[in-house]
Amino acid sequence: MIKRILEFLVSKHYISILPIESSFFKYFTFEQPVKMNDEAVRLNYSHLSPFSKSDIVYKNEGNILYIWFYERDFYKSKLLIPESYLIYKYFKNENTLVILKDEIQKVVVIKDNMLLSQISKKSFDKKFLNLLKKEYSIDKEIKLSLSEYNDILQKAFYRLSLKDIFGFSRFSIDKSFFERVLEKTALPILFIVFSIIAIEYVEYFYIQKTISSKTKEYREIKRKSDSIRREIEDFENEAKKYINFKKHHQEPFYKLTILSFIADVLKKNKSTFIYTNLAGGDAVVVVKTPNPSKVLNDLLSSKYFPDLRLISSRKERDGNETVRFEGKYSAK
Repeated sequence: MIKRILEFLVSKHYISILPIESSFFKYFTFEQPVKMNDEAVRLNYSHLSPFSKSDIVYKNEGNILYIWFYERDFYKSKLLIPESYLIYKYFKNENTLVILKDEIQKVVVIKDNMLLSQISKKSFDKKFLNLLKKEYSIDKEIKLSLSEYNDILQKAFYRLSLKDIFGFSRFSIDKSFFERVLEKTALPILFIVFSIIAIEYVEYFYIQKTISSKTKEYREIKRKSDSIRREIEDFENEAKKYINFKKHHQEPFYKLTILSFIADVLKKNKSTFIYTNLAGGDAVVVVKTPNPSKVLNDLLSSKYFPDLRLISSRKERDGNETVRFEGKYSAK
């Protein structure tokens, strides 16, 4: 019955698969099980997206939060199921790299029943794959042809439960509610109709709730006096001046040393800066390079980066790759 429901929803464009090459993946772990709603996820994590006009798909699983960023308005389906999540569900009990060998090659990293990374690029050399294995302490790899890969995607998709499907909804839905309805529904078509109506209704409710909230905020702001608004503006201006001063005149010397080292590495490898952030011991380095593995190895060879990992890679038209490294930095 679930397969018939999924086939119907796919045919009506209510569900589609979000490709690895069109998305950017992050995960977060918590000490306790987490159930974040759409508003909380967007508020806390939207700034991590590499896309200028971004939307998100996310999934709460116990104490893990999975998030996929993608270009806004690129997909029109009500529900998006990430491709890497389907591969992860199929190989969940493995500690392995799942590798698609095709025109666009893909790697999904799975370890300890967790999805850790997704990467797509034109080609992966053996050195790059060995580097991934080393970074994630994984020995095994599973290489799949395009036909094998697509067959596994299809099997994983039709094995999804209702809880999995509605877990990717951007709305707060009681997943068990749909399972109880399914058990009591005599005809599958009735449940299909009910599911579509429920999705449309919750979307309408979400939009109305957002409009109401924004209207209330607007009215609150309008009720404030001009003097209070001027005080706020003056405070914000002073805060910006302080932040700018601190940013440009009080940066620790060791950060400049690290940035100088990164610049030397990039120059050596004919690469260019795109974005770098060093804060609180955490490092984010985004570069455009013809050789990501060489740049990463050179950065790791120094005392400045005890831990640095390749998080994402995107092939550019000029043959270079835009890659994002994340990890830890140290001035010691």
